Amino acid sequence: LYVVDRATGKSTEVKTGPGVIDPRLSPDGKQVAYVRGHDVYRVDLGTNQEKRVTKGGTAEKTHGLAEFVAQEEMSRFSGYWWSPDAKSIAYTESDTSEVEKLTIVDVMHPEKGGEVFPYPRPGKPNAKVRLGITPVTGGKTVWAQWDAQKYPYLATVKWDKGGPLTL
Repeated sequence: LYVVDRATGKSTEVKTGPGVIDPRLSPDGKQVAYVRGHDVYRVDLGTNQEKRVTKGGTAEKTHGLAEFVAQEEMSRFSGYWWSPDAKSIAYTESDTSEVEKLTIVDVMHPEKGGEVFPYPRPGKPNAKVRLGITPVTGGKTVWAQWDAQKYPYLATVKWDKGGPLTL
């Protein structure tokens, strides 16, 4: 992952660990956030120092990733959003522990064997999704409240400048 200064053309490698997913600049252009190892991280571009923003993400309970239904049915491919002032991040926690697991083989590479994926078939449980907001400098997550029984899907998140976070 690299950042290029448009004025000078200088490129700088961003000091991240391996496996960066969905990197995005903060609204002020001073930080970049991404998902790695089931949690959200950020790098302050001034110091090139990485900091973990969320904690406790696992393969079955990811932080900052869009789950299968969001991607395939609602065209939502991200699971985190910068606040307009770049001081907080809203992120999804997607719990797939109750979702049926299917083994899927890559037909182009059958020698690799199958990989097990949570796949929410019709009539079976979906991922349980909740939305948290946390400061990028660390701190407690505040969980958004809504009637998840009546509205089980998180289709979109919009955080307008100067306005509230809307679901």
